[in-house]
Amino acid sequence: MERKCGECTACCKTHGVFEIQKMAGVWCPKSVLSKGCSVYADRPGECRDFACAWLMGFIDEQYRPDKTKIVPEYRIVTGIGTILWLWEVRKGAIRSKFVNAWTLRNLLAGNCIMQVPLAEPPVLFLPERLADLQLAFDLGERRVAVLPFSTSRKFLC
Repeated sequence: MERKCGECTACCKTHGVFEIQKMAGVWCPKSVLSKGCSVYADRPGECRDFACAWLMGFIDEQYRPDKTKIVPEYRIVTGIGTILWLWEVRKGAIRSKFVNAWTLRNLLAGNCIMQVPLAEPPVLFLPERLADLQLAFDLGERRVAVLPFSTSRKFLC
């Protein structure tokens, strides 16, 4: 079953679009809430190329990003493997049961999880296989907190 964005515009807030100088965390001026993109047929290439994990079919229908207020995105990073990015659309959504369950499920599967809240520092959760990895980096102007699996379990449960 092929999914379409339809009225979901969650990534229109969470993701930056260099082509039109739209910053991450602010609504795109071309986004029409609960209707979709007003220039969908002619949207920027970055938008055209993006597909969240819901759109790709990795998440059940009822967890569409405009309903969960979280945009899930899988990325492969050389040397680390799969990272599930969870981009917060509405403040507080990153603390939901949905996010905790997805974070724990992916950690147990050996994936990293990057939670990107709107107003708090991002957090990278490392699975047990990467517990000894030493990382320090920023996402935009925000320092990323890195938590190993043992700390992550305490934080999520």
